[in-house]
Amino acid sequence: AQRSTWEVHTAGLWHRAAYVVAMVGDAMLMQQRSDNKWTYPGLWDYSAAETMEGDESFAEAASRGVGEEMRDLLKEGASFPALRKCCGPFTYVWEGAMPYMYIKEKTVVEAYHARIDDDHLNEESLRKISNQIRIEQGENSTSLEEVGGWMLMPIKRLREEAKSLGSKKYAPWLLVALDQCRACWDDA
Repeated sequence: AQRSTWEVHTAGLWHRAAYVVAMVGDAMLMQQRSDNKWTYPGLWDYSAAETMEGDESFAEAASRGVGEEMRDLLKEGASFPALRKCCGPFTYVWEGAMPYMYIKEKTVVEAYHARIDDDHLNEESLRKISNQIRIEQGENSTSLEEVGGWMLMPIKRLREEAKSLGSKKYAPWLLVALDQCRACWDDA
């Protein structure tokens, strides 16, 4: 029987998800979760992450996630690079208090990887990413919110920050995959 997302997360039911790691050079394109999300609000997350619907495959969910979450970054008529499976399936279990509820997360996951470059991104996205690169290099003080909820994070820095900041800044499933899915980042 199919269950609602709310029921899956609050009752601790096993479910399936697909994550997408989009790399630009040696950095991951990360998306900030909305402050209005009822789970993990405001934390930095994968480029795209989807809970699977019905009997769709992991690959179908990953492709749907790219289409839903990243389509505004792409040039008109450009297609997203092919996704390749880089990890999974693996299991992820987490339990704890959220701002609006207590969550019991039990997920079976596959992760997918893609490299994107200037040929794929529209001009506004390129401008946002250029601003982010300048922020990373300390060239200006533009806040992350001013570059549209997307961030380029060098993988080395992500691993360092994950050790100290953990789930105060990053979605916990991303932290788990940093260790369990090294193939998604090791070719960066």
